[in-house]
Formats: sequence, C-alpha cells, structure tokens
Amino acid sequence: MSAQQIALLTDFGYQDAYVGILKGVISQISPSTAILDISHGIPAGNIRWGAYTLMTALSFFPAQTVVVGVVDPGVGSERAGICIQTEKFYLVGPDNGLFSYVLREHPPLVVHRLTNPAYFLDPVSATFHGRDIFAPVAAHLCRGVPASELGPPLAAPFCFTWPEPQVRASEMWGEILLFDHFGNLISNISRRQVLDFLGQKASVDQALRCEIEIASTRLERIEPTYAAVPPQTCLALWGSSDLLEFSVNQGNAQAQLGVQVGDKLVLRRPSSLN
Repeated sequence: MSAQQIALLTDFGYQDAYVGILKGVISQISPSTAILDISHGIPAGNIRWGAYTLMTALSFFPAQTVVVGVVDPGVGSERAGICIQTEKFYLVGPDNGLFSYVLREHPPLVVHRLTNPAYFLDPVSATFHGRDIFAPVAAHLCRGVPASELGPPLAAPFCFTWPEPQVRASEMWGEILLFDHFGNLISNISRRQVLDFLGQKASVDQALRCEIEIASTRLERIEPTYAAVPPQTCLALWGSSDLLEFSVNQGNAQAQLGVQVGDKLVLRRPSSLN
C-alpha cells in the first residue's frame, strides 16, 4: 500500500503550536504529502473519546491514508509506539487503545513497534512523541519506507472492548459513550440492535415507538429529526453514526439531563407490545 496523505487526530487543541509543529515535521520530511485534520479537540487525555472519533470519521477518508493519533496521557512511559497496517490505512500512535474501535471495522494485517531511531527526530523528547516519533514515522511511510523497517512485529495492539448493550428479558440496557460539544449524548446502542430488539423489519424515517428511560427522563419514541419536538425539548434520535442519541432541540442535553459518560439507559418495548 502506497500512502498518499496523512490524517491527524490529537487532543492538542489550537491555542498552542503543537498541531502546527506536527505539520511542520511532516512537511520537512515529505513535502508533497497532503495533511488532513480529523480533530484536535479531543478532551485532554480522553483515549476512548479519541477512539470513538476515529471510528466515526475514517470511513469518510480515502484509502492509502496514514492516520496519526496522539491522545497519549502515558507519553514517556513503558507504553509502546506502534504502526498498524490494515487493508485501507496505516495507523500510527501510542499502543494505549486509541485504535480499538477502528480495528473492529479494519482488522490489523500486521503491527510493528516503533523502535528504529533512524525514522525519529533526534533527540526524542519524553513529553512530545507526536513530534519526535509519530509524525516523522508517518512522513517516512509516505516516502515509501516499509512498515517492517520501523521495528519488530507485535502480536496484537492493546484494545479495549466495545461496550455491547445487554438484553434482559423485555429490556435493553445501554450506556452513554460520550457527549459532543453540542451536548448530544451518544449511546452504545445501534439502530440495527434496536430494530432487532423491537422486531422491526426495516428502519423508516418516522418516529419509532418504544419506551426509553435515561436519568429521570422518560421518552416514548425515537424521533426522526431534532425538529420533531418543540425547542428546548428532550428527544431520542439516530445520530449520524447510526447510534441512539439523546438531544435537546436547540439546547444541551448533557447539561439539562445531568448525564455523564458511563451512565446507563434502558429501552423497553412499547407497553402494548409486551
């Protein structure tokens, strides 16, 4: 696979120069490589948020992309740096679970530890592996360096598991994975799982009757759009990743409901169907 562009995901934000430095390092090593941004607004050190963002974004990126992920609260520790080759992408970053959810859709073909200093900057800072290891490695991949030269093979990267919803009798239990900057609460329950649970044959662009309880809020259906309810009203709907979300039309569901990441929700079949 010949890489043609690099896509960056970090928790660096934009106030500091860190993102620009990554791009400068890449451009010095591989000037013709296109550099794309996925996000630099991942909450500091939130690996699972970064993993979710990569999962939802990468299907819209071209094949032959080198993905550099730097959400790395363990920088400078014993955690490894890795390069994962899949059929579509290279994934470069810390071996801390950041690529867990992407690998559900894009299984690794081969994984290498990053140990060859010939492809690092010198010296390597203990606090900025994004600049000194991950960005230069990505740039060298784009110049045609094979992944096998970066270091020895690794049997498998560290991955944490996707929190699958649980069905208990007539109830489906899920949890909140994260909330975006609009305050939309994103759950771990997919449209397909809800339709199967309710015995629906296909999804339709209209309200879907069910009973949902989250925090102290009870809803009686999943709406097709935000505008299906009045402003400042809470609703459930399918998000752009086809996961069940909770929102407030023209408002902030996380603030209004007081729900945190990991909080539980329960979905039940409509009473008339029980």
